[in-house]
Amino acid sequence: MSLMSRSAPSMPARFRSVLPGLLTALALALPGTGRAAVLSDPTLQALFAAGQALELERAAQARLGADANDLQGQMALALAGLEWGRQEALEPSLRQMQACVERQPDFAPCHYVLGSVLSVQAVRGGALKALSLNARIRQHLQRAFELDPRSYEIRSALVQYYLAVPMLAGGSHSKARSLELDWRKVNAEQARMLRIFIALGDEDWADAERELKALRTGPDPRLAFDARVAYGQLGRHFVKDHQWDRARKLYEQLMRDQPRQASGAYLMSRLAQDQGRFDEAIDWLQRARRLEGAELLPLDQRLGNAYEGLGDKAQARAAYERYLGGSHRHQRNEQEVRRSLAALDGGAG
Repeated sequence: MSLMSRSAPSMPARFRSVLPGLLTALALALPGTGRAAVLSDPTLQALFAAGQALELERAAQARLGADANDLQGQMALALAGLEWGRQEALEPSLRQMQACVERQPDFAPCHYVLGSVLSVQAVRGGALKALSLNARIRQHLQRAFELDPRSYEIRSALVQYYLAVPMLAGGSHSKARSLELDWRKVNAEQARMLRIFIALGDEDWADAERELKALRTGPDPRLAFDARVAYGQLGRHFVKDHQWDRARKLYEQLMRDQPRQASGAYLMSRLAQDQGRFDEAIDWLQRARRLEGAELLPLDQRLGNAYEGLGDKAQARAAYERYLGGSHRHQRNEQEVRRSLAALDGGAG
């Protein structure tokens, strides 16, 4: 769920058709790497910055249980809901954030959250919906930045938007670079993170790899979250290019840098599975389950895939059914799991 792009100034082939390109960009643009520091409640903000969507959702629901009109609770619930992207859950958030913008047109957080919810709506609605909503998404992200230019998180979101969207739809690498350059004197490591986004957007894999190796997130949970997403994006490129050793070294570095996080072990499992090492993939998935952030990852789906690779249909089915029985499922993953179960039954069910 990042605002990352693969577009370059010359507009590569996949963006030559604006509608599919815009849909792809907005699918990548769902907040994740660019989450604005919009929550004034320190507990909610800490959960939000660290990407702890389930805990954020629970805390938001507790606030709203006491006061259904609590704006902090409404924003927190909307931001947590972006992790799952379910339209029925986001409709109330969309109405609430639109009302907030109308009531408080100079309040940056509501512009940011509204732009984020609209991004989800755009992706779920298909190419035409994405094209129709793109201008509104850009409007709210830009307005949030105008109102709060000192926020790294909002700046990061706008950088990634400019990188994700084709030039004909409002994207601009030059604007993204300008936003990064302006930030170097404010916070060197945050600026480095922006450069990593730009390098990934430019498909400059070597530069992205070099900057990631140099990145020091320190105690900043936002940088750590952004870094995890960047590791995943760069690693996927290496895997797609069959640069297995390079991907492995990248994931090993992530595990050294963030040993308590599940992302590194999860990515190692995907790498092992891509290479047909299904037993190893299962071991990595079981390790990931014991680490922080595991509840946000489709571990049972990937376990099912691995057991299928081993020819163990019973274990695969059990893993898929556990995934579907969970209370928090990503919509696209759920669809994939249902197809996998149907295939196990030879097309039945």
